[in-house]
Amino acid sequence: MQTSNIIGWAVVAIALSTVIACTYSSGRQTNGSLSQVNLSATRNDGYRDGEQDRIRYLIARLSSEEAHDREVAQRELLTFARASAANRDGLIQELLKDVGRHDELDGRHVVLTRTFDYWFIVTLIFLELRAEEAIDPMIKCIHCGNGYSGSFGVRPAFDALQNMGSLAVPKLSLALKQQSDEDARSQVAICLGAIGGEEAKRALQQSLRTEASKDVLNSIKLGLRTIENESRARRR
Repeated sequence: MQTSNIIGWAVVAIALSTVIACTYSSGRQTNGSLSQVNLSATRNDGYRDGEQDRIRYLIARLSSEEAHDREVAQRELLTFARASAANRDGLIQELLKDVGRHDELDGRHVVLTRTFDYWFIVTLIFLELRAEEAIDPMIKCIHCGNGYSGSFGVRPAFDALQNMGSLAVPKLSLALKQQSDEDARSQVAICLGAIGGEEAKRALQQSLRTEASKDVLNSIKLGLRTIENESRARRR
């Protein structure tokens, strides 16, 4: 009888140990899963934990003096932006904030002595993402470049807007009427001519009747000639 009781208690003890061990193991697995969920959870600002810091770090690298650093940052930012619409929108807003911190990109500096490489790669990102939100800031600095004359001059915003094509035409058309800087208006007119199309042509024709600056008028005429030449070439 005594032996039977001992065996019975032993069985109970083993069973309890098994239950405790299973419960502990299950708890560890549950806690581990929760940790993983928390680490990958999206915060209220749209970023996952650690993402915003990484994006801001990469944006800062766009100002690096090393071309390789800038290109690596560009690739990683574009990879991030292409992952989702929310990522794209968030990145564009962060880039626009960063552009606003560069005084040389306020539209009053035709020659970019400190920010040319940064502006060049930022406008490429805006172009790649078809960032309509960035069109106005780019128009403000459409005439900004490296200062070289002739065919060696590079105007990053001009090139990006031209390559955006019809997406940029409505705001370029408005800028042709409202932009206070004559050099900027001239570049807007030439950019509209390079993009071409009926909407761009109408904008140039309207400004031809109201523009007071001779230099801007010459640019408007150049833009219209460019459109006409393209139209003739297509008809051949």
